[in-house]
Amino acid sequence: VLEDEREHEPLIRRFLKAAFTEVELDWHDDVGSAMKAVRESNYQDGPQYDLILADLFIPNYHAGMRFWQFCSLCAPMVPFAFNSSAKREQFHEFFREPETRPLLIQKQEPLQFKQRTLQQMLA
Repeated sequence: VLEDEREHEPLIRRFLKAAFTEVELDWHDDVGSAMKAVRESNYQDGPQYDLILADLFIPNYHAGMRFWQFCSLCAPMVPFAFNSSAKREQFHEFFREPETRPLLIQKQEPLQFKQRTLQQMLA
């Protein structure tokens, strides 16, 4: 998880634990440490992450997009989703190509919707 606002941690933990009972979180609050963790996970036997969940605006959308691009190259087999307050229209402006656009989970969506979305993504 890449999220710089710690007040979101309880909710993120709750919806991830609701979706995956055996979840273990590797929490990062800056892009540099998250990139390092993803890079180091590739030196193990296969990807060490089942999912990468990141805030888009960390601290701005350029850093979030840079992290997504990094993960697309460094860990292309690991599903990636943004957990963001961005409106869908705004998000689609940032990621214009639908076939390569990462999943958006809006922070304001109901817990059950987030849970189902993640379960479907990883099924």
